[in-house]
Amino acid sequence: MQQVDSAVTADLATEPHPLALALAAMPEVWRSLLIDHERDSYGRCAACRTSGTPGVPWPCTLRVAAEDARDLSDRAVSQSRSGVCEAS
Repeated sequence: MQQVDSAVTADLATEPHPLALALAAMPEVWRSLLIDHERDSYGRCAACRTSGTPGVPWPCTLRVAAEDARDLSDRAVSQSRSGVCEAS
């Protein structure tokens, strides 16, 4: 698993949600969430609705966490390629 260190999280404008930190190490999961949690034609999350409810406004919490995880992962990859490393 890829580690996301404090140097990566410090680059974000706000402190990332703990869920985003966990998802950053699981690219197959956050990619799936990004695919599934798309906006529908009513401006709601297509994956967060049930047969009895219209769903939640998009972007939902899982979509935001997946986007943050993608950003954390991209930054970690970018920093590792550029040779930027910090001790944990």
